[in-house]
Amino acid sequence: MAVLKSVSYALIIPKEKKREIMDLKSIFDIADRYDTFLVDIWGVIYDGKNPFLEAIAALNTLKKQGKSIIFVSNNPRPSIFVKDTLKELGVAGEPHIVTSGDVMRHILQEKHPGQKVYHLGQSRNQDLLRDLNVVKTDHMEHSDFVLLSCFLEENEDELQFDADLKLMADRQMLVYCPNPDIHAKEDQSLRKTAGYFARRLEEEFGGKAIRIGKPNRIIFEYAQKIYPRACENKERMLMIGDTIGTDIKGGHDFEIETLFVQDGISGLLKESIDIKPTYSIRSLR
Repeated sequence: MAVLKSVSYALIIPKEKKREIMDLKSIFDIADRYDTFLVDIWGVIYDGKNPFLEAIAALNTLKKQGKSIIFVSNNPRPSIFVKDTLKELGVAGEPHIVTSGDVMRHILQEKHPGQKVYHLGQSRNQDLLRDLNVVKTDHMEHSDFVLLSCFLEENEDELQFDADLKLMADRQMLVYCPNPDIHAKEDQSLRKTAGYFARRLEEEFGGKAIRIGKPNRIIFEYAQKIYPRACENKERMLMIGDTIGTDIKGGHDFEIETLFVQDGISGLLKESIDIKPTYSIRSLR
């Protein structure tokens, strides 16, 4: 597995939008201000391989104090599978989770029952369509819509999906991307995730993808629907994440305050996004 090279990180803020970011030593510096914490998973409490024990201990303590912890993830798998991972990592109790996979499945049940779907990513993500009333096809030209959930490890050929992406664009297919993330930190390498190929579809071939997950409000509104009591007062909610373009922008657009975890994936990327978090912390603790 390739080792990541160090990349400088700079958050670009227009002069007219500058305001002070409060740097925290601990989440408990501000915990009394919030009742509900929306927490990203990958990059905040683990790196795809190793758990971040201080982060998990902090969340478990918040839960003991009566706070609501809701994990909000751009994972395209249903939350039942993510729940097992969280328990293995040491998250206490019965985790509350909303994944982009949950939201995608809800949309498919509501809008596309009985329709034909071409799933680019099926070989590595068979859970997304499990037990749903849709018809899977191996021929894109016969499908009603496309699911784009594919990902590649750092050393795999990123051009291998180009023929499919070109066909999607040429046929002006309805394409859903149930993981808007561009990359995921996998131990010491960067995995190219579905958002990377959605961006390639648009920028290289002129197609279009509907992104289901952060920063799209739809995943936050779905969390409100599933956990209404915990999400009834936005002024008492905080989004915690390590990616400016999805976690922090998503929280900002949903009109809640945000905590940026510096040691996550954004520290490895050049993100030039004009969004500023409410707080910043080196790592969740």
